[in-house]
Amino acid sequence: MEVIKPFLTYLAGDRGYSPRTVATYHDCLTHFQAYFRSKDESLDWHTLDEDVVRSWMVHEMERGTDARTVSKALSALRSLYRYLLRTARVERDPVRLVHNPKVHAKLPTFVRQAEMDRLFDDTPFPDTYEGERDRTILLTFYSTGIRLSELTGLTLADVDCQAGELKVTGKRNKQRILPFGAEVREAISSELNRGGQVYYVYNRVNDIVEVTNKVASLVPQASVAFAHGQMKEHELEKIMVDFING
Repeated sequence: MEVIKPFLTYLAGDRGYSPRTVATYHDCLTHFQAYFRSKDESLDWHTLDEDVVRSWMVHEMERGTDARTVSKALSALRSLYRYLLRTARVERDPVRLVHNPKVHAKLPTFVRQAEMDRLFDDTPFPDTYEGERDRTILLTFYSTGIRLSELTGLTLADVDCQAGELKVTGKRNKQRILPFGAEVREAISSELNRGGQVYYVYNRVNDIVEVTNKVASLVPQASVAFAHGQMKEHELEKIMVDFING
């Protein structure tokens, strides 16, 4: 019984989930399906029971998968079975009585504003279009908390320099307003004074794919590691310098 493909179609079409979210569901479900079929080829989505789900959890934890990742996969399974019950494809939910593994809470930490200010002030951004573009992108990440997918989706109409606001379209096509301060406003205005457009600063993914790939692969992970105390300040500064210098 094929259940994954129609479920993913439902998520994308009826629920408006983003391609990235749908891909995450696909990976979780196909991975789980591969596991239970490796245990017993006769098993199917409508014949699974709680013991199979629990044995998969134990298998994942023993191979080093962290509790948060296992919990996210269980959430995907619960969503799938709610859909299957609603569409009368199964008669019971084997995940309903399965509890998430215990997640050990981490103490919250933060990057001090003065430290981030020093990183931006002391980093030698080139006095070129590319240097100003890179600085504007990093400032916007830091100042607004915008996601990479939201930032690359901005157009000129989404940026209101006078009000200091960005209109972003996020997950499930929901729109929200992000305020920004004088430093981001000055960076955008400077780019416009060079004869460019915000569209070219943010939205031309084909033109700035190298930059956004670097941001995606370096800056978020570095920021998370720094926030959790896993990276020293000078290490984060080096990553930013390497990012700018290419």
